[in-house]
Amino acid sequence: MTEIPELTMLADLAEGRLDPDATRRVTGRLSAGDASILAARDWVAWFHQAAASVHFTEAPPELVARLHGLMPARPSLVQRLAAAAGGVVAQLVGDASLGGPLLAGARGVPVAEPRQLLFEAGDVEVAVSVVPPVDGCTRIDGQLFADDPARPVELVVGEHRMAVTADSAGEFSFPMVDLPPGSVELGLTIDTAGGLIHLDLTPPASTHLSEELS
Repeated sequence: MTEIPELTMLADLAEGRLDPDATRRVTGRLSAGDASILAARDWVAWFHQAAASVHFTEAPPELVARLHGLMPARPSLVQRLAAAAGGVVAQLVGDASLGGPLLAGARGVPVAEPRQLLFEAGDVEVAVSVVPPVDGCTRIDGQLFADDPARPVELVVGEHRMAVTADSAGEFSFPMVDLPPGSVELGLTIDTAGGLIHLDLTPPASTHLSEELS
């Protein structure tokens, strides 16, 4: 785009970015009736008048939802971990939340109660308990069921990582997890004898919008 010097000068004048000498030169040209700078001034006045008559309305939720559906989904945290470090994403086969068992496909309701999750990856099973915040910190416990259960376990909270090693029974714990406010991705990476497995612990998203659109 070609820059119009007069428009730049008028903008700098209006926002006080010109030094005293430059200010006198621009105001002098305006007072003298300089055609080019007067044309720029008139264009700015027209633009502000036209912009004032434009009113934007919020798009209907149905349209926003459809547009989001047309966009490629951003890979989840565990998908990005698997792509970067290798390994596989474990399958969630059970989610006991809200005081009763839920199938993995029935997830989608935010919970404030403990979540009991069961994951599978080949011959490996992992049970995980996510306890809601107490004194501001979430507790995450788990147990790895595998031939060699004393393996390194890494918790990934957004961009932050914490590491422990499971004991001889495959049990591990992150007793003080400080989750930042708002939406956060949460995952586990376990270095099993057969390779890395990645578990998605991110809390389920609300289904309120989808219910409203159905």
